[in-house]
Amino acid sequence: MTAAAMISAAALVGAVIALLMTLWQRRTLRVLRQQLQDMEATVSEIAEVLKDRPLASATSGFSAHLSDAEKNQHQNRQELKEKLQENNAAKSQGQADKYRYAVALAAQGQNVDSIAQALNMAPAEVEQVMQLSRVKRPI
Repeated sequence: MTAAAMISAAALVGAVIALLMTLWQRRTLRVLRQQLQDMEATVSEIAEVLKDRPLASATSGFSAHLSDAEKNQHQNRQELKEKLQENNAAKSQGQADKYRYAVALAAQGQNVDSIAQALNMAPAEVEQVMQLSRVKRPI
C-alpha cells in the first residue's frame, strides 16, 4: 500500500469518526431538548397551581410557626432547668440525710462495712463521711 493510499484511508476513517460523532451529538441534543420541554411543561403546571396562592401568606405562616417553635423550645428549656434544680436540691437533701444516718450508725457502734451495706454506699465513702464528721466535731 502506498503512502497516498494510507493517507486516503486515514482521511476516510477520520471522516467516518467525525460523522459518527456528529450523529451522536445530534441524538444527545434531541434528548436534551425533549427533557427541557418536559421540565418546562412541569414548571408551567406548578405555576398554574400556585398562581392563586399568595407567596406572602406562605412565608408569614412559616415565620409564625418558627416563632412558636422557638417560644416552646425556650419554655421547655426553662421547665427542664427548674426540674433539674428541684431534683438536685432533693438529691442533696437526701444525701445529707444519708450521711447523718451513717454518722448515727457509727455512733451506735456499727462498723464501716455494715453501714456501707445498710445505706448502699461504698465503704470508702462511709470512711470519708466518718472522717469529715470527726473534723467537724472532734471526739
